[in-house]
Amino acid sequence: MRAGPLVFLALSLWVLRVGGLLVPLAINGSLSSFHQGPMSSHAQRTWTMTWLAFGIAAGWVIGMQRQVLLISRHNPLRVLLFGTTLTTPASIGGMVVVAQMILEYGVCMEIT
Repeated sequence: MRAGPLVFLALSLWVLRVGGLLVPLAINGSLSSFHQGPMSSHAQRTWTMTWLAFGIAAGWVIGMQRQVLLISRHNPLRVLLFGTTLTTPASIGGMVVVAQMILEYGVCMEIT
């Protein structure tokens, strides 16, 4: 059976979404090679990577929320609050840790 153009379009959009969600991870990996820094603590690395992972997941969830709202009778506010509640603690924790690191270590080094 031959796949129709709608199947190809849906698959293409899915590949683009996943690729777009992986861009931040690729940037982080290319800059750090995923090696720990000499002055970063385990907690700092945990919070920043959790922030990154939850940000990637939030992109997926937000995309799915739109589809859920279109095909279901769920309360839109409840769906929005679920997505926000899922990602807010990691975002706040990551921003606090990055602010502490900037205050402690100063301005970032140049990337060569």
